Amino acid sequence: MKNLTHYRWQQIDTLFGQALEQPPEYRTSFVLEACGADTELCNHVKQLLQLHEEAGGIIGESAGTFAAPLLMELKEQIEDEPPSSGRIGSE
Repeated sequence: MKNLTHYRWQQIDTLFGQALEQPPEYRTSFVLEACGADTELCNHVKQLLQLHEEAGGIIGESAGTFAAPLLMELKEQIEDEPPSSGRIGSE
């Protein structure tokens, strides 16, 4: 998937996201129908779907969705800590 334009990556990303919203058994047929005669687009999206399945479903999950529980836990830890007695910038 080298040398793809920004626009092409957007097409691939959008279609990949839409395919992930489909039940797994309908994803390939959804992609085939959505791509029409654009076999290159179809092949790129199908390749991402295959990698997604091999990776156990973590590809395609946005960074925000993936990190949200971790960030909430970190926020709770920070809120539970007493305020520092030092000045900002002091060691």
